[in-house]
Parts: sequence; C-alpha cells; structure tokens
Amino acid sequence: MSRERGTVALEMAIVAPILLLLVFGIMESGWFFAQQVEINNAAREGGRLAVVDYGTAAEIADENLCSCLPVWCQRDGHSHAEHHTRPRGW
Repeated sequence: MSRERGTVALEMAIVAPILLLLVFGIMESGWFFAQQVEINNAAREGGRLAVVDYGTAAEIADENLCSCLPVWCQRDGHSHAEHHTRPRGW
C-alpha cells in the first residue's frame, strides 16, 4: 500500500508541473492576444482621429474626461450636453 502511494506521489510530481505549464501558457497566450487586439484598435482609432476633425486636443481630452468622470464635469460647471460628440460639419 505505501508503495502505491509513493508511485502516485511520484506521478503527481512529474505531471503537475507539465499541467501547470500548459494551463498558464494558455492563459498567457489569451492575455497576449487580448493586448494585441487592444493595440490594433487603439492604432485604428488614433488614425481615424488624426483624419477626422473632432476639434482641438484640449476639447477631445475634456470630452473624454467628462465621459469617464462625470464628477469632474460637475465640479467645473460643465454639462455633458455641452460637448459635441460628432465631428465638425456633420
């Protein structure tokens, strides 16, 4: 009986690191893929903002800040409706 337990422990010692390496490798690959997609989307959005006239950099930053932090806009007396959400000329 103790010989079987020793065999099971040895098998587990051999298989567990390989299994953990496989599981964490899959997780890291998924994370890498998500980051790659995020970088591609950011580059696409940055290129579009460079081409389409959305206003000055300060206006864009103010609009983005107000959409993320409504408290910031309330503190400065801005209303979210004051900010344009479409490019000029549309």
